[in-house]
Amino acid sequence: TFEYAQSQKADIDIVEARKQVVVLRQEISSLGNVNLDAPQEYKEVSERFEFLSKQRDDLIAAKDKILEAIDEMDDIMVK
Repeated sequence: TFEYAQSQKADIDIVEARKQVVVLRQEISSLGNVNLDAPQEYKEVSERFEFLSKQRDDLIAAKDKILEAIDEMDDIMVK
């Protein structure tokens, strides 16, 4: 609103303000281009990570079961 804008008004030197605008524009341009596909890419990578993490957990569980079976067979062979 106009009243809010008036309450936020600050007395600053116009020359300093213009210098600050130039500096800010240079900083913004130095950031480079914005990747508008980043949210979709993140979603895809996140889903892939979750899938691979689950597979890794399944492989670790299978390895543990195989090692248990080997230990059990070793015990049976010793007996």
